[in-house]
Amino acid sequence: MLEKLFSITDVGIIRTVRILGMKFEFLNSIEFAKNVFRTIRSTTVLDYLPKLYIPVAEHCNDNCYGCWTFSTLAKEEFYDIKTFEQDINRLSELTSLTSEGGGGATPYTGEVTLAGGEPLLNPNIISFFELSRRAFPDPSVKIVLITNGLLLLKQKAPFFKAVLDNNITISPTKYPDMDWNKIEQYVESFGVTLQYSTDMGFQSGPVSNKNERVSGKMPLHLDGKCSLTPFDSYSRCGLSNGACSVMRNGKLYPCSIIAGIRHFNSHFNQNLPVSSHDYMDIYKVANCKEILEYMAKPHPFCKYCNVAGRVASFGEYRKTTHSISEWTT
Repeated sequence: MLEKLFSITDVGIIRTVRILGMKFEFLNSIEFAKNVFRTIRSTTVLDYLPKLYIPVAEHCNDNCYGCWTFSTLAKEEFYDIKTFEQDINRLSELTSLTSEGGGGATPYTGEVTLAGGEPLLNPNIISFFELSRRAFPDPSVKIVLITNGLLLLKQKAPFFKAVLDNNITISPTKYPDMDWNKIEQYVESFGVTLQYSTDMGFQSGPVSNKNERVSGKMPLHLDGKCSLTPFDSYSRCGLSNGACSVMRNGKLYPCSIIAGIRHFNSHFNQNLPVSSHDYMDIYKVANCKEILEYMAKPHPFCKYCNVAGRVASFGEYRKTTHSISEWTT
């Protein structure tokens, strides 16, 4: 029975693996090992939701090449504060340390990230700090503000007081052509220390040119016929299995691309569909276990992502020209 579920055979330099009847071929042992690891990582149901991104502003005041949240294409739009309060409380209820349905383990949320677009464009950002920390009072839940830093020098004492009072981590992206030493000194004058972001395309560390933000590319197949199967695209994707889950208006999306594709569709007059299987309604979910199981599997939209064609870094930072080629193969 086990041989029918899982088997490995070698034919010349090609190693063929069958898992649950699905066939995978690898040209060498290194690629084989990488793909086995990716599959395990992306399909193992976790005991907690690693990260939850919340776009409190859909649009941005910067113009990055190929933005993977599509905020450079988005029109001005903010998360309604009353809707946010209901949604963040519901997520807290579902992922609290006392919630049931965790399959023997205690599910929780590891990090709540207030993001965008550019979140500092939202005039109610202090209220988002307060509501987020009220929903997740345990200090083990990290609440992060991801920002491009362009508006940090304009923030006043009440903003930084709210940051300290609610234990918010300010995590800027280190963009070039900005005086980060000046920004750091200003922020530190209010007792706040910056923690530079370490997400895709940029690094953390002391302020220096070599650690600045660089551009990459996460292309889409407009016809949904990528070179990989949806399962392969999902298992090879660094955004899979809760690594980039997004909450917006009562819905939980498995990644920022699905959550923001409507901006791409609107700007370029496209129709890449988001089906009811590409997100979860948080008010129809019974417990955290359902969320974690949902995150650990591919989704219909995965067929539009050309994961094999992604470029992690061009070695430089680029500005957008708003050409569709920045987001397509």
